[in-house]
Amino acid sequence: MSYLLDLVKSFDEKEMQQFRQLDLIGKEELLRDEYAVHATQKNFDEATLPSKLKLTPSHFDKINSVLLKKIIFQLFGDDYKKIFNAILVRGKSALLLHELKIMQRHVLKEKDKAQEISFYRAAFDTLSRMFHPNYNSKLTHEYGKKYLSALGKNKTIEHEAYVALFAHYGDMIAEFNAGNELTYQKKAWAVLENWNKKLDSITNSRVHAYYHFILGNYYKYYSNSIELFIKAQEDGLKALENAPVETNNMLRGRFLCENGAGYMEKNEFDRAQSFYEKAFALSNEQFVKTNFHAGNYFFVCLCNAQPQKAKTIFDTYLQPFLQESVNRSVRFDMMNNKFILSLHLKDYEMAYEYLNKMRSYKKNEVTHYGNILIRFSETLYYYLQKDYRLAASLAKKNLKFLHLPENKSPQFNYHRQYIDCIDKLIKKKEGKLRFPEKLDEEIATLQQGIFCIYNLLL
Repeated sequence: MSYLLDLVKSFDEKEMQQFRQLDLIGKEELLRDEYAVHATQKNFDEATLPSKLKLTPSHFDKINSVLLKKIIFQLFGDDYKKIFNAILVRGKSALLLHELKIMQRHVLKEKDKAQEISFYRAAFDTLSRMFHPNYNSKLTHEYGKKYLSALGKNKTIEHEAYVALFAHYGDMIAEFNAGNELTYQKKAWAVLENWNKKLDSITNSRVHAYYHFILGNYYKYYSNSIELFIKAQEDGLKALENAPVETNNMLRGRFLCENGAGYMEKNEFDRAQSFYEKAFALSNEQFVKTNFHAGNYFFVCLCNAQPQKAKTIFDTYLQPFLQESVNRSVRFDMMNNKFILSLHLKDYEMAYEYLNKMRSYKKNEVTHYGNILIRFSETLYYYLQKDYRLAASLAKKNLKFLHLPENKSPQFNYHRQYIDCIDKLIKKKEGKLRFPEKLDEEIATLQQGIFCIYNLLL
């Protein structure tokens, strides 16, 4: 599949209309029409196009590349950050890496220093946020070095801190998502400890803000200390008081949301929601409302037993991420959110629809955590539907899976305990549970915080 076809397949109706309206002539127009009409059809065979349009393979490839360049410019202009982010969100990793190479050649040929700096900054920012398992640590660090090199004599400690810390941010999250948090923890802390030693001699408020943001992410993924996590956010907000508008726009909303996440883990859901409401009251220029933070805002409303408000948040900020054009991993997360919302709304028909959509993913199409979520969700669904025979069978099968050596990670402890509680609840209903009086105590010991979105359903 060509990069152009891969991109066209991700178009929504508005984007497809823009593709159809490209001002083209000759073979470019004919080739565009073929993609516009047939690209989304299951039996479309791109390999037949060269002979159909009487083009040599090399000529076909050249026209294909020209069309790709023109539609990218038509949709996203010449803003590198906008281009790379749009491709990233669609999950087109191969296309993203291709465009990085093509645009880098163009930038170096132009010899425009400002353009070069802009390109490498946008490339680094995008690579550091790539989704697991496509995140490439080596490439992220490489483009970070190129960004610093492009700055030349204008490079400051702020730029060095930005690259070092946000590359580390990408590394930490990738290692966590890969299930390597226990083996990577020592290295993750060593990088931060090294920067912490430098902070006493650095007065730049941006550097302090960057550091506390990454430190907060360390506590989120590699530590159970909620207090230290919250302190990192508060210290970051304090650093922003003396930082320029640009840095505030980059981090203030994120610090507020992370503060909300911290209080959610402390089961202070009203206080947590107040931080999200402050963040989402900021303008789009002041805070980009990502699906991640909107998702946590959605969760805290469910924890506060406000499913209708959660539905409003989902419809406003998360529903667009269910489109076919969205990155497969992000789309899976949105399906899971829709499934959870449907359970809280007691719309079991909708819940079943989204459970099946999640189960339609092949094992290698989602993360290991995603596969566990599917098993967890199906067990919960059939329990709430009072299909106790099937729920008990799934609980037994999925508990066995969760006790395999590769699933002994602490991040799956909750899922094991929760499914075990479902298994015991079913046995209690059937009069087969020994010491049923202890079950309420066991349910009460389930992990709280964000997991209350599930605890409230039992």
